[in-house]
Amino acid sequence: MVWRGIEDYSLVAQLKRLSAEHYDAGYWHGRTGPSGQDSDSGMYFGIGQALADFILNRNARVLDCGCGPGWLIRHLVSLGFKQVYGVDWSVYAKRLSPVAERIQVATLDRLPYEDEEFDVVLSWQVLEHQDECTIDTILKELARVGNSKTLWVHSLLFEGTAGAVDNASHTLLRSKSWWLKRVLAVSGLVQSLEEEQHLASLFGNAKCELTGGMVLRRN
Repeated sequence: MVWRGIEDYSLVAQLKRLSAEHYDAGYWHGRTGPSGQDSDSGMYFGIGQALADFILNRNARVLDCGCGPGWLIRHLVSLGFKQVYGVDWSVYAKRLSPVAERIQVATLDRLPYEDEEFDVVLSWQVLEHQDECTIDTILKELARVGNSKTLWVHSLLFEGTAGAVDNASHTLLRSKSWWLKRVLAVSGLVQSLEEEQHLASLFGNAKCELTGGMVLRRN
């Protein structure tokens, strides 16, 4: 596959494993990554507004896993959330961030946080960028850092989702049923369909689409 004129990009797709260095200036400024990653855009404001209306409690401890430069964190802070933090494995993303002091550089399979530390755990179009050999560990880690009342909110691209096949960093594109079965089996969480529907309606009000949204809680 030749993508954005980069002839050797197919090699990245074939390897199916991308290092943190892939998510450097090239990814975030559109050379090797999806168009528009280099702007703190209105899209993130819409996502932030919908999540703020969903979470409600401005004192909730929120963790954004795979936060990139922290644009979603920035919007949540601007909407009154006081304890929003992020983790990403890209050193460059943190360097680019307007909220770098809230971000730790680490991998999702070894989160640098205590058990039950957060009230809300987010991952926004992140899980499809992971390796299948580490995804179970990642899902367990995301579950570990939440407490008994935590909301887990994930958005991810499924196999066949528009735009998913155009980005070779999407190394774990699977069906919605595959993801749901894997997440529930590994994390020990349960799906909250009523809250998923509520979140989707809030996204509609914010005039943005909730792609692959899953809301989970402890059983």
